[in-house]
Amino acid sequence: MEKKRKLTAAAFILYLAILTWAILFKFAVGPDTLPFRHEINLIPFDESLYAEVIFNILAFIPIGVYISIFKKNWSAGKRILAGFLISLAYEAAQFVFSLGLLDVTDFMTNTAGVWIGIGIYSALRNVFGDKTEKTIDRIALILEIVFICFMAVILFAGRGA
Repeated sequence: MEKKRKLTAAAFILYLAILTWAILFKFAVGPDTLPFRHEINLIPFDESLYAEVIFNILAFIPIGVYISIFKKNWSAGKRILAGFLISLAYEAAQFVFSLGLLDVTDFMTNTAGVWIGIGIYSALRNVFGDKTEKTIDRIALILEIVFICFMAVILFAGRGA
């Protein structure tokens, strides 16, 4: 694997770890803080909070970007389907492990985020050309480091450290 692909793969793996912590574990830091819930909501936007809808869209934009990087030869439809299947996997895991609500709204908003991510990648590709992936890698790593620092401050402030 070439060097730039390793950096992209590392950024993607870090992103997936953070996304998994957010979706499945709701940023819990121990088993006693896990939100056990075993429900299904099949009515779109029934009890959805505006902030949750926005979070889902924003959280899945990188999926669309990364799928576009790794699967350039795929059509937009295949990329969206892949993002939908990733969303389905997270929703199913929440339900199976009783860690959240399996919600049709999440499928819709997560998939919308993937679609937006694919559009962002295409726009960046038009602007940066061959330097698109390098630019995305740098932006992704900076955002991930900022997020990790932000979460560390919140976690340590909550412990009184």
